[in-house]
Amino acid sequence: MIDAKATATSQAARGPQAIEEHLSPERLGMLLGCSTSKIRKAIWRHELEVVRIGRLVRIPASSVQRWLEASRPARQDAQA
Repeated sequence: MIDAKATATSQAARGPQAIEEHLSPERLGMLLGCSTSKIRKAIWRHELEVVRIGRLVRIPASSVQRWLEASRPARQDAQA
């Protein structure tokens, strides 16, 4: 039998664990102001990493950050 009080105490001792935010393709498209099809194409081209749970597709926030950074044009120094 599991002691719920002991389990809760041990979880509290470890501190809160952050869970990364995951977005649906529809939600990400809405946040970025682009179409869902653009997001799905990026997933299909493996530009965005995804987590699949059955038929559900979710995109981790860290994957979105990497994708956006890779999409930015390289900065060139004005003095070059």
